[in-house]
Amino acid sequence: MIKSCWLYFGLFFCWSSFAQDFTEPDQTNPFTGEQFESVVVSPTYYHSRFRTQYYYRYVTLYNEVEVQEVIDEYPRIKEFCHEFGNRFAAWSIEKVFTRNISSSFGLNLLGIDISVGGSSGQDVVFAFERWIIAEAGIEAIHTPMIYHTERRGITYQQTFYPKTGRSVNTKLNKEEFFVDYIDPMFVAHREVTDECN
Repeated sequence: MIKSCWLYFGLFFCWSSFAQDFTEPDQTNPFTGEQFESVVVSPTYYHSRFRTQYYYRYVTLYNEVEVQEVIDEYPRIKEFCHEFGNRFAAWSIEKVFTRNISSSFGLNLLGIDISVGGSSGQDVVFAFERWIIAEAGIEAIHTPMIYHTERRGITYQQTFYPKTGRSVNTKLNKEEFFVDYIDPMFVAHREVTDECN
């Protein structure tokens, strides 16, 4: 069933809500055999021009990597042995992180939704105040940090030709898939450097 169609540079494209007889993808790169953790399949699209008709979709394989970054623009805070209290010191931070996206196509076209911490492709804004708690009997260094997730992988195209029943995997010229600053979180990291009386 064809859901909607549009004309683009003389080519007629239609979007289909039903998958055709594609080869079912898994977490394996079909060109290199490399294994990935996750697979996302886009909606199925339909192309028709003259006697050429086929269905196609995009398959994205990726791994998630947890990243920890120090916010260099703001100072670390030193806690000495005799200091104590839940309002020992504070950061008042406002910082903008630019989300980097590397992909042959837009995330919506690939069937990927990333909206936490700012819309996909937009800046991720942090603005907050954080008090530091001092604990008697230790010396420590407090460091402002951002924890976030990166997705790293590839995208390739699957094409199904209904006249021949043939399904083909095609490597894209720009196959890299990369998105960072997913689910960003501020962390006040405390490193105990000494114990004292």
